[in-house]
Order: sequence, then C-alpha cells, then structure tokens
Amino acid sequence: GQPSTVTLTLSYTAPEAAKEVTRLEAEMAEAKHLEEAERELAAEASRLAVLADSRLAPPYNLTLNILGLLHLPASPDSPDGAVGAAGAAAGAAGLPEVWCTVKMGQLVKSTNRAAPSLDPTLSDAIALHVERASQSVSISVMVLRPGGEDACLGSVTIPVGRMNAGRTELQLHVVGQDGSRVVGADGKHAILLLSLDAQADPTAAPVASKKEDLAWALDVTVKGARNLPKMDRFGKCDGYVIVTLDGERFKTQTIEAEYDPEWNETFSLIVSDSSEEVVVSLYDWDRVGRDEYIGSVHIPLVSLRGATAKEVKLTVFDEKLRPVHGHNKQPTLLTLFLSPRELPEKRAVVEEESLVGDGEG
Repeated sequence: GQPSTVTLTLSYTAPEAAKEVTRLEAEMAEAKHLEEAERELAAEASRLAVLADSRLAPPYNLTLNILGLLHLPASPDSPDGAVGAAGAAAGAAGLPEVWCTVKMGQLVKSTNRAAPSLDPTLSDAIALHVERASQSVSISVMVLRPGGEDACLGSVTIPVGRMNAGRTELQLHVVGQDGSRVVGADGKHAILLLSLDAQADPTAAPVASKKEDLAWALDVTVKGARNLPKMDRFGKCDGYVIVTLDGERFKTQTIEAEYDPEWNETFSLIVSDSSEEVVVSLYDWDRVGRDEYIGSVHIPLVSLRGATAKEVKLTVFDEKLRPVHGHNKQPTLLTLFLSPRELPEKRAVVEEESLVGDGEG
C-alpha cells in the first residue's frame, strides 16, 4: 500500500520574545488605565467646579428633612450586634419608639416619634439658620428603653457651613460611641435617610466677626490617619495632608503605600479676628496625573482660643458631606493635636497694623 503522510505544524517562541510580549501587554494595559484615570479626574474637576460655584455663603436657611432609618438593631442595648434575618422579624414586635434629636450649637430639636420598626419612617422637617461657615449639625438616633429611659443608638455629624444651594439627598451610616458603624438586626449597617434644602436668606445681613484685641496662634500637629481608602488600582494609599487657614496652606510629607500613616508634623498658624475655621484635607499622591482628594475635617476656631491643648480624632468627610470609609470599611479618621497660645503683644499689634494699612498703595 501507499505510505501514510502526517503533517505537523510546530510553533516555537523564544523565551526572551515571550517576556517582551508580556511586558508590552502590561505596558499597554497600564497606559489604558492611566488614560481612563485622567478622564475620570477631568470629569471630577469639572463637577467640583460646578459645586463650588453653587455654594452658599452664610447666613442662609437650611431645612433638614429626616426621612427615616434602615437596618436598626433589634435591641437598644446591642447596637453593635446582629441577630440575623430570623431574629429581625421576631425582634421587630418588641422594638421601642424611635426618634432623632438634632443639635446645632446651643439649639436642640427633636423629630416626631416613629412607630416601632427596624426600618422606621420619620418624615419630619427641622428648620435651621446657618450663620457661620464652621457650623455643623449632629443627629442622634434615640430609642425609649422599656424602663422609660432614653437611649442613644448612634449619631451622624454633618458640616453644614458650606452647603450647595438647593436640595442634597444623603444616606449616612449611623456611628456608635466607639466610632464603629452600628449593625442592624439583619446584619447590615444602620443608615439614616435625609435630605438638606439650603436657601439664601435675603433678609439677613452677613454676621460680623467679633473684634478681638490681639491675634493669637494655633499650633496644629498632624499626628496621623487611620483607615485610609484604597485610591489606586495598584498599591495602597500614598497620603499627605494640607492644613489651610485663610488661604494659607501647609503641607506634610507624603507617606507612600500606607493605610495608617503617621506624620507628626506641626504647623503654627496665626489666627486673626476674622478667621473662622481650620480645614485639614487628605490627599492621595499619584505618580502620574493629578493627586486625588480624599476628604477633609473642619475645625471651628470660636471655642479654641484660651482652651487647653488637646488631641482630637475626627471623622473625614468627602465633598458630598459623606463620611469617608477606608480599605477595611471603617471610618477614615484624622488624629490632630491642637495647641492654642497667645502671641507676644508687640508682634500681635504689628500684625494688626499691617492688616489695617495706611490707605496708600
């Protein structure tokens, strides 16, 4: 018979050529990622510019619409423990009444009380008048224990001194006294549903700052941060802090690839009679493209002069007034040490004169 014919096709790629192909594919993927990141940053910058243009300057009227709550605990005595879906259904019948208290400065108001539920509806409006850029609102979730004693499940804090005109809808996690998010009976985190409606007050004149005889100083030590978010596709967060007062900026060093950075850098700020607050902002440094904004804390100055030096741990909020959460889903916190001090009289008087000027030039 005829001999059989077998055709074989062999493909061989040299090891070095294969490595080069792999390297080129990785570079192309990285370039595509950077291009997408730059487009996102440009869109974010445009959106922030629109937000900045629409922000109101105090004083203005603010209506706080507290709509309701989701995923509450089955027991007021265990806000940090879930009992599962079955326990949620069983526990709802024994729940107490729920309401919220709203505090802004010395003003304290309460909402109506909702019927017992793990997802109560409140639908109550609280009218507020914002007079300073440093003001914030604290909302506490309250329940009534069987013995008649009020109990606080947790709270949220919202800086309201720089609101955008119009309506802003928010869904905020309720945070317990230990700084962790409250866990509901269904195993999910408790959420407060609300909206803010800010409108200019045409009848109000701008609030004049109280005149002080002398300027003073505030030493701000940026100690560290905890629970930074993962900002980049590759690697961790490369964080740094900018401290701002009246347009003057101070920047820490950048700590690369760290979710819990420690800076321990101190900046001395000169506080004038017109100063209202110190803003401490967190950023993520990027090797290529723009650095990314993480969030800020706002420190009112009205109560700091003459106060004792103290360490504070503050929750970081993003530009939409939402608490920032880190890579581990825990709230992002900034630790600062604030040390107010008086300036020598001669220096303070010279600075006051330089601010007033002689009317020339």
